[in-house]
Amino acid sequence: MSISPLEEILNDPSFKESMSQHSERFNLLTTLESIIIRGHILIEHELNCAIEKCILYKNEFKADKFSFSQKILIANMLGITKHFKDEIILINKLRNQIAHSLSYDSQLVDSIINRMTQLDKDLHKIADRSQAFARVVSFICGGLAIMPYGIRELQFLEYQIERLKSVTKKT
Repeated sequence: MSISPLEEILNDPSFKESMSQHSERFNLLTTLESIIIRGHILIEHELNCAIEKCILYKNEFKADKFSFSQKILIANMLGITKHFKDEIILINKLRNQIAHSLSYDSQLVDSIINRMTQLDKDLHKIADRSQAFARVVSFICGGLAIMPYGIRELQFLEYQIERLKSVTKKT
């Protein structure tokens, strides 16, 4: 009775060793790494929603057709990320470090937290880095969620000003 190719692989000692190493790496995933990855996902979701709220032709924006970096550029052009664009870029850098090298720059985490302390005055009260970083992500997501409303008001006002200008030119 012959064994299948899959059974051969499953019984190979190097497969078992590799599986053990990957299982160990997975178990070493820290809370902060999880927050960075999940935070990146949440920020991207809010970027998508904010962009969709601000653009005229919503059916033209297909979020999956744009990279995260491209979405940051689009959001910046729309004025959505004006208060924390640099922090979003740094969070993307952290996420890429984890995705491509299975590690991250701890000083970069501290830098992001310190930079956001200027906007979120209560952030310095949180001693735990994981919780502080989670608050940073929540702060950014909250800002992204409400920013389009301010932009729409501004666009409406600009539209009204242009209408008034055109009316006064005619008279």
